[in-house]
Amino acid sequence: MSFGEFVLYGAAAFVAIATLLRMMRQRRDELIDEQSRAAGNARRANHRAPDPIVDRTTQQPPRHEQAAPQPPRSDHAA
Repeated sequence: MSFGEFVLYGAAAFVAIATLLRMMRQRRDELIDEQSRAAGNARRANHRAPDPIVDRTTQQPPRHEQAAPQPPRSDHAA
């Protein structure tokens, strides 16, 4: 292999590797953008209006559905 062929093969290898790296970085950026969009959509979907049946902050039923307070039990046997 002559010096001229060696230079041409070296230049071709450099162009091929540089192109491959550029394509891989572009694909990585696309995947990151896609995952970021999916995460944002999931975050927005999780911030829906709270369920009116159960208060999510206390995990208690709404006040109008809570049982009426019971009178204290006496310890006396009647």
